[in-house]
Amino acid sequence: MFDSVAISNFVIPATVETISATAFYNAAVASFEIQGTSLNFATQDGVLYEVEGEEKTLLVYPKYKTGDMFVLPEDVANVSSFAFVNNMYLQWIYVAQEELNFDSIYVFDGAMYDISLI
Repeated sequence: MFDSVAISNFVIPATVETISATAFYNAAVASFEIQGTSLNFATQDGVLYEVEGEEKTLLVYPKYKTGDMFVLPEDVANVSSFAFVNNMYLQWIYVAQEELNFDSIYVFDGAMYDISLI
């Protein structure tokens, strides 16, 4: 959908109800922001999450978000397909959860570095 689009801060209206896991597949986004209060999505430090009741899914980690380490928030239960796809900077992800669901094997597809879970 936003393939090859370069945007430093992508603002999502609070009225948006669905976002495909591939919507930002190759978009050069550095951070996400929700405009207003959304029942379906949230952002934290520029990372986009889908919210369904008490369950949170990491939907998209921005391709151009700087920093080589990411601490996955403890309230995240799922990681969406292509969540870290084509990431340019990330090398380590700290995961405190004992159980974490990955939607597919393509979560890290095309990332610049071999991303290690610690």
